[in-house]
Amino acid sequence: MPGSAHKRDREASGHPIEDAESDRKVARVDDDGTEYDSDGVPMNRPVRVYADGIFDVTHFGHFRMLEQAKKIFPNTYLLAGCCSDELTHKMKGSTVFKDYERYESLRHCRWVDEVVQDAPWVVDDAFLAKHRIDFVVHDEAPYTTGAGGTGDVYAHLKKIGKFRATQRTEGISTSDIINRILKNYDDYVMRNLQRGFKRKEMHVGFFKEKELRLQSKIKDVRSQVMRSIGLVRKEMGEGVEKSLEALKDSIEGMIGEDHAPQSPNESVEGSPIAKGSGSTRTFVQKLVRSRSRRLRRNFLRVFGVDNDEVEEIDGVQSEDACSDAESPLGTGHNSLE
Repeated sequence: MPGSAHKRDREASGHPIEDAESDRKVARVDDDGTEYDSDGVPMNRPVRVYADGIFDVTHFGHFRMLEQAKKIFPNTYLLAGCCSDELTHKMKGSTVFKDYERYESLRHCRWVDEVVQDAPWVVDDAFLAKHRIDFVVHDEAPYTTGAGGTGDVYAHLKKIGKFRATQRTEGISTSDIINRILKNYDDYVMRNLQRGFKRKEMHVGFFKEKELRLQSKIKDVRSQVMRSIGLVRKEMGEGVEKSLEALKDSIEGMIGEDHAPQSPNESVEGSPIAKGSGSTRTFVQKLVRSRSRRLRRNFLRVFGVDNDEVEEIDGVQSEDACSDAESPLGTGHNSLE
């Protein structure tokens, strides 16, 4: 990328940058011909910048730091150092990714020019010389883990002027990602069981697996029941509105000449009463029976009863209801089911 375009890109992104090339003057020249300005920044070759870390469960916070490191100078060659499993487990604890997976993740980052494997925990002068490193970058806050008596693993680099600060990305970290997984542990175990993983592959006990599968079944049934309840409410709501209006018209027709049916065989509009059906009491019984029948059929379907069985069960209930309705009393426990 041309220098001017690179500079505009860095300024627009808000990343820290050094002074423009045109403002710098040669302060010294090394034996190899490298020219340096007064801040020790090479002028006639790429600045070799080193960024180190664990880079476990690589995320956008890591990549933003590497981007800042790459853009901190107009012409940068970025080396990313990554510690081995052995050193990391000793100094900090277990990792999710193996070291070779962490190395490979860095190789696929667009900002990284070279990956330094088995990086040291603390960078010393010998390491700087071996890799011809001009500057080491990290966020400004002291890194105390493994710092010994200095209180900061970068203390020496800051003292000799070989350190440059990047801005830490808040709200994301490897520890935060691991906490999210642990918080929803059961959900992720069930997710993998449903995708074909064996419980032993995840170190899940026999009874834990059965518990999770039962919970999953209960959730499924609950969802089906709630969907069915919503359907029944919708059906009952629409039916009740129509039936109440029909009941109102029927009663008004019985008590007032203006609302009387035009002929003896004329039914009340919107009611389920057959033509010439008679009393309001019979109408109410049929109305309740009709609503109850829908509720009963939907309830049976929720619990897996197939359509043929629903029809058979419903047919028996309907016969009982009819027999009861025709009795001299006109009411019974089946008539309102």
